[in-house]
Amino acid sequence: MDRPLATAALLLALLVFAPAGAPAHAQDAAETSPSMQRTARSLYEDGVRAARARRWPEARGAFERSYALYPRPITLMNLAGAQRQTGRLVAASESYRRFLRDASERERRDYGAAIESALGGIDAQIAHATLRIEGLDPGDRVQLDGEALDPRALGTEIALDPGEHRVVIARTEQTLLDHPFTLREGERTEVALEVPRVVARVVVPEPAVVAQTAVAPPVTTEPDLHTEPPSGDDPTPWIVVGVGAGVVAIGVAILVGVLVAEGNGGELPQGSEPPIRL
Repeated sequence: MDRPLATAALLLALLVFAPAGAPAHAQDAAETSPSMQRTARSLYEDGVRAARARRWPEARGAFERSYALYPRPITLMNLAGAQRQTGRLVAASESYRRFLRDASERERRDYGAAIESALGGIDAQIAHATLRIEGLDPGDRVQLDGEALDPRALGTEIALDPGEHRVVIARTEQTLLDHPFTLREGERTEVALEVPRVVARVVVPEPAVVAQTAVAPPVTTEPDLHTEPPSGDDPTPWIVVGVGAGVVAIGVAILVGVLVAEGNGGELPQGSEPPIRL
């Protein structure tokens, strides 16, 4: 019988004969209410039925929820088997080892040998990768398969399940590197990466838009040229001030005409029109 089938047969045997009401540790039982224990046992039985039907993802989910409510070693042992069947080898190894630590003497006597055998097969399948990353800044974030990686893990072997993996390095809100890699069963490899240099981008601000208010030209209200001046005032300044240079020229011409007439003794040259007296 090959290894996966042997493991499945071993797990099914454990599922069939593991008593659903096996006692938990006294401390765990004291901290779990009766209603939570009943729910945990119901979930455990759901997991057993799913495992017998080889619906391993469903079985793993039921055992996980049952163990979270009522952490019995027997549930943990079955959870480990479902984790292995769904490719979660690292988690399965941890669960089996926790069972050996937490189980009662009777449970270790009944299942210890089978679990040690299962662990041997799992450890041979687990892959290991050593991540080496050059060019990291102190604030850079490294993620492995979507989880934050402790910087102390860099340069050391990390146990990983066979299959696809991904390293993502981010700085502030920018992803600097996104590197997928694949591991085979039992493979040991080194993943060497270098963070690309990031050229600081100079952001040129847009020119400020100054709101311009259209200013209407000043409205000059000219006095009515035909307005009668006050009594006794000389009308010439009113005409000059009111209508501008054109009228000034006319006024000058008029004055020149007056002066010329006066220079001739008050007589106008022949053919001349009499001056206009304002």
